[in-house]
This record gives sequence, C-alpha cells and structure tokens, in this order.
Amino acid sequence: MRRKTLALSLLAATSAFATPGSGDLWEVTTQMSMEGMPAGMMPARTQQVCSAREWTKPPIAQDEKHKCDVSDWTNTPTKSTWKMHCPEEKMDGTGEITRTSPDAYTGVINMTSPHGAMTMNLAGKKIGPCDAEAAQAGREAQMAQVQAQMAAAQKAGDDAKAQACKATADAMDPRMLDMQAQVCESATYKPMLCAKASSDEGFKELKGRPADAENGLAAVAKYCGMDVAAKEKDLCKKAAAGESDLAYVARNCPDEAAPIAQRECAGRDYTALAGTKYAGFCATYAAAHPTPGASPAPADAKAKAKKTLKSLFGH
Repeated sequence: MRRKTLALSLLAATSAFATPGSGDLWEVTTQMSMEGMPAGMMPARTQQVCSAREWTKPPIAQDEKHKCDVSDWTNTPTKSTWKMHCPEEKMDGTGEITRTSPDAYTGVINMTSPHGAMTMNLAGKKIGPCDAEAAQAGREAQMAQVQAQMAAAQKAGDDAKAQACKATADAMDPRMLDMQAQVCESATYKPMLCAKASSDEGFKELKGRPADAENGLAAVAKYCGMDVAAKEKDLCKKAAAGESDLAYVARNCPDEAAPIAQRECAGRDYTALAGTKYAGFCATYAAAHPTPGASPAPADAKAKAKKTLKSLFGH
C-alpha cells in the first residue's frame, strides 16, 4: 500500500502544470522505476498536460492528498531545478528539467523514502495552446484511471499474499510462518494456525506427525502455548462418548478404550468381529496392548491381529 501511495504521488507530478486560463499544451512521456520493483512493472505513459506559459514553480502536484513542499526553486531559460519534501509520504528528493529547445524538454525527478528510491524520467514537447480549466477534467479522469488500476493490482497482490499465508497457517507449520513474517503478519496468522492446531481434527493431524518434526505436536504446542494433556483428555472423552473415532481411542486413550474393549472385544475372535464397527478398534487395541509373554505375532497383518486378539482375550 505504501508503494502505491508513493507511486501516485510521483505520477501526479507530471500533471500539475495547469493554471486557470490559457497556456501551452505539452505532450509528456514519463517512465518510472522503483527500487525493488521488477523492470517493466510500470510502463512508460504519455499524456497531454496544459501548463502555464511562464514557469514560476516546478511541475509538482499540490493537491490535498499529495502535497509536497518545494524549496530552492531556480529557473533559467534553459534549466529549472528544485528540491522537494512530501511529509505525508515521508519522501525527499530533487527535480531537474532542461529545455532542449523552446518547444521541448527532458527531465528527471529522484525521490527517496523509508520504502525505497524512485526515479521518474520526463520528456515533453509542445504541441499547441490550451485552456487549463478545460484540461483539468481530463487530468482528473486520467488520475482516477491510474488509481483504479493500481488499486486493482494492489488488491490482487494482497489476495495472493493472504492466500499463501492462510495456506501456511492451515498447514500448521510455525517455522514456515516465521520465515514468511515479512508478509504474513503474526498477529493475524498465528491465531489462525493455533486455532487449527487446537481443533479436534488439527490435533489428530499433529498426533500423526513424527514426534521430533519441526511442525510436530510438541513444536506446535510450544508455539501456541497449548496444554497437550488437557486437549488429549478432552478429545478422548468426546471420541469415546460418541464412538466417533474408535481407532483414535484405541491408539491414544487407554482409560476410555479399556471398558469398550472389555465390552465389545472380550470373548470374540477375529472372525466374529469381522464386519462390525468394533473390528478395527479391537485389532488396534490388541496391537497397542499386547498380552505380556504372548508368542511373537505372525507377519501377515490379518493373522497378526487375529493372533493378538486370541492372546489378549483367551481365544
């Protein structure tokens, strides 16, 4: 947003020659470059500008939004120079225009700000007389068009940034979010990441990641200040009460899993459980709680579960 404002301020400099009454109509070509912006981001622009015949001040916009203070103005038949300070945008710079003939000039405006340096090269040629008052409406329309185009570009950039930052937050990756800190404001996206991590589905996803991963449960819990034990207890209680995720209960909730296992698994073999909603739970629970001293489980997954169930429940 700051670059957009700075660019508009400098662009406005090429359209401020006008004063009421008759003047000279100039065709002005401007080419802007900004530090940190790709070449060609702002292509050359050509417009017609109505100026006073006698230059008593530099061509600097003095509207309410982009008012700049001018000092050290000098003007000769062949050259005009000045310094300028724009307090609203915190910009300082210099300008110089050289009359290459009575009907042509070249010039440059150099500005610096906390957000970078900008340069605008100017070239103008006189094409006839003009009425400044009539030209004002045209200039305002041109500036409105430039503002609309830059606003659209700014919105597209902001939307792309927000989408990328949201994706990082949804991925629950604190390290990556910190790496993107210059564009992903922590105040906005850290709460988003932590909300996902503290949700039931987010917590389950974190539990499935390697324990020592930089985006694992321990790392994310520390980043978000999450009470893992309390969350685990709450999740186990809800999952067991509604039997909404029996596999999770079997793997992670021994206190809640034991009574379900006793009720649904004890005294049943693998074949009897097949096709029921407790088949996976019983197999997972048996694998997670093997009977001490049981013989080694077979390699085949199905046979392994069957063998473990038998050893656990006496069949």
